[in-house]
Amino acid sequence: MRHALLAAALVTAALAGCSSVVDPDPPAPLPVLESELPVRTLWRTQVGSGTDGQRVTLRPVFDGGTIYAADRGGKLVAVDRGNGRRLGSAPLIWRSPVAWG
Repeated sequence: MRHALLAAALVTAALAGCSSVVDPDPPAPLPVLESELPVRTLWRTQVGSGTDGQRVTLRPVFDGGTIYAADRGGKLVAVDRGNGRRLGSAPLIWRSPVAWG
């Protein structure tokens, strides 16, 4: 028990020492950047009905002139990159590599 208290005191002292160190070279402020090119939306589309409050990290994939995107429910959509026209959709079939039982 005594060793545990001594270890806890040493760890507390070490952590307290870290918090009192002042950075001698703080980072410089970032410069303000001004846009050199105007940005405009050419088209917009939606895949699925949202994330249901879940953290979803799905990202679209580009292949030539086609963009592929999937939603949380397993729907895959192909969209023309130039005009946003939907080229098709299909359900994703995913099999977990984990065996339950």
